[in-house]
Amino acid sequence: MTHFTVGIIVPDNELSPLDNFVSGQMEPYCEHTEVEPYVCYSIDRAKAEIERDIRRLERIIERQDQVYNLDKCRNLLEEIRRITPEEKYREYVKHHESFNAKGEPLSTSRASSNPFLNDRPASSSFEPAFSAGP
Repeated sequence: MTHFTVGIIVPDNELSPLDNFVSGQMEPYCEHTEVEPYVCYSIDRAKAEIERDIRRLERIIERQDQVYNLDKCRNLLEEIRRITPEEKYREYVKHHESFNAKGEPLSTSRASSNPFLNDRPASSSFEPAFSAGP
């Protein structure tokens, strides 16, 4: 899971005990809380991830963004363009442990079912190609 620094606004009447209030506010985002099993990955999701990664890399290259190693970005873009959604899906399920009767990967992790995280894929083929310097 990606970790973020967060700020929580605490009402005056919740200052004591503060830990209970903060824990209660963060609980919906706890990756260790289990929920009912749900299908956590699909070929459609793999396709959307590939399309998203292609768009990101194309924008970086088009802008000539010097924060990134543009040669690596171009190479990665060509690699991603050769990946089919089926291949990406097979790679994901190859390491998965739990499946339903249809063979679809299941999860009980709340992190993946959190509505605020739905646009965050369980895995991503996009890894920024940062340059080491000028």
